[in-house]
Amino acid sequence: MDPHGHTYTDPPPVGSPEIDDPILDVRDLEIRFVNEKVNLLAVQELSYQLNRGCTLGVVGESGCGKTVSALAVLGLLDPPGEISGGEIWFEGRNLKLLTQKQLAKVRGAKIGMVFQEPMTALNPVYTIGDQISEVAVVHQNLSKSAARVRAVELLDLTCVPAPNKRIYDYPHQLSGGLRQRAMIAMALAGEPSLLIADEPTTALDVTLQSQILELFLEIQSQFDMAIQFISHDLGVISEIADEVLVLYAGRAVERAPSAALFSNPRHPYTQGLLSTVPRLDSAHDRLPAIPGQTPNIAQLPRGCPFHDRCFAATTECVEQEPRLEQIEAGHWVACLKVGS
Repeated sequence: MDPHGHTYTDPPPVGSPEIDDPILDVRDLEIRFVNEKVNLLAVQELSYQLNRGCTLGVVGESGCGKTVSALAVLGLLDPPGEISGGEIWFEGRNLKLLTQKQLAKVRGAKIGMVFQEPMTALNPVYTIGDQISEVAVVHQNLSKSAARVRAVELLDLTCVPAPNKRIYDYPHQLSGGLRQRAMIAMALAGEPSLLIADEPTTALDVTLQSQILELFLEIQSQFDMAIQFISHDLGVISEIADEVLVLYAGRAVERAPSAALFSNPRHPYTQGLLSTVPRLDSAHDRLPAIPGQTPNIAQLPRGCPFHDRCFAATTECVEQEPRLEQIEAGHWVACLKVGS
């Protein structure tokens, strides 16, 4: 039982074989989209923990709940989205109990966010320097002059060339790679202990992807931050994650240390995702694809939500929904056929 009265039946924190003190502890998170016409359960019973200095990779197809669960952690769900169940503990505080004013102090200062498309996340009418400086003023109580110096330091840290000049540039004057680096610099301005990165390399070419991933690893090593790294690209996840959480239809279907998951995936969905990754030693002209379509959360099938796309599905899978269970040390799977 943890200090908050929870009994640990879920996977232990990333990077630690023991239940010590995760910086982020998401327990049984449930997210719904509710209005007069619909009541959609988008995320169900999602639990995961993350320790300082470690990276959790979150993967899955579009619409599986990767981004919406991260926004829930930040308190940034837009209506009609709402947290309808579960708890989110961060540095020993239940974020669900905080007011919006209190949450605003956590965002930026304690939790930084790097969005997928910096061109829409950055304000087009303010310079890069002004936007980074504002975070330092608000969350670090720096003077404007000190914040400007800090902005230059952070741009230099994120390998933006000529940072003394770039602080006067507007977002549209930067390349895609430089805008992403500027976004990372802004996320670091509050000196967060947790960095959430939502598809930060998706719009970049392979060379820039590699550079950004290396930057994340260097920053993590320097600041001992926890990173929640969201991506649909398993190749990217394999490069940066200590542990991987696989989501399908708003549910966790597999979680394991990165090496174990990539060498021995156990859930049929994870196996399907990995089979679609190009391999240099493959003789196939075409990559295999997971049959069927990603599910409509408003019309999920009975039983296991993946059964109608699964090569191993049986009648039992149609009738019964599996729960995430540990099959070996550190490896958790939600599949009735695994271990049977």
